[in-house]
Amino acid sequence: MPPTRDEVDAQLEELGARRLFEKVLSATDVRGGAVPGDRVVMPKRNTETHLPELESQAGVVLDVEDLEGQRYRLRLTYWTNSPSSGRMYILEGTSQLLQHYRLRTGDALVVARTGDGGLLMAGQRKQASRAGATCSRADCINKLGLALTLL
Repeated sequence: MPPTRDEVDAQLEELGARRLFEKVLSATDVRGGAVPGDRVVMPKRNTETHLPELESQAGVVLDVEDLEGQRYRLRLTYWTNSPSSGRMYILEGTSQLLQHYRLRTGDALVVARTGDGGLLMAGQRKQASRAGATCSRADCINKLGLALTLL
């Protein structure tokens, strides 16, 4: 089971890393693509703010570590949706990272920066639903799949 937000924050603090943002995973992030869970649609605003600028659709390779020091080579690319909506950012090669943390729909992918400027990513268990929620389970998951917590 993935760690909780508090557990992730404690590990980030221990490593001297700073949480940049988190992406709540949708069903297509976890099960989409040719290889299940091999790409995650990243939030546009946070991607453009915190990750390298992309000059072409070929993207860039990101060398990242997880909380245990395991290394991953991921590719950040984009698709052009339309002139009005601009780019949709895709993080490719994520299946091993998602499987390592046993992430499912509603869990989050945390993006952090280490003290020396490196990228760190971790899985985080979805937060417990609030008491008195009025949505059905499917509706809540759909909303969570689109949710993004800005930090």
